[in-house]
Amino acid sequence: WYTGCAPCREETPALQAAYQKLNAQGLQIVGVNVRDNERNGADGETDIRKFMADHKVTYPIALDAGSKVNRDYQVYVLPTSVMIDRAGKVRYLLFSAVTASDVEALFNTLQQETSAQR
Repeated sequence: WYTGCAPCREETPALQAAYQKLNAQGLQIVGVNVRDNERNGADGETDIRKFMADHKVTYPIALDAGSKVNRDYQVYVLPTSVMIDRAGKVRYLLFSAVTASDVEALFNTLQQETSAQR
C-alpha cells in the first residue's frame, strides 16, 4: 500500500477492524508500504505516520525499501493482500481491496484447515 492509493485507503479500516477482532486468535497483519511511491520526503515517513494516525492503524507497518517485497511476491496491483499460514506458506493472494468479512472468512478457513491437519 501507499498513502496515495485510493483502494488502499478504503480497505485500511477493514484491515484494522479484522486485526482488532482476530488478533487475539492469532491473526497477524503487517501492512507493507511501497515507500518509493510516497511523495513527502525521501522516504515518505511523514505521510505514512500521518496516514497511520488518521486511520488509527495499530497493526505493524513495514517499509518496502527498494521494492524488494513487491518483487519477491510479484505484486503488480495495489492493494494486494497475501495470506500466509502458520507454516509460512502463501495460501491466498487477493488483488483488490478487502473487507473485514473477507479477512475473517479466509482466517477462519485457514484455522479450520490447520485444525483438520492436526
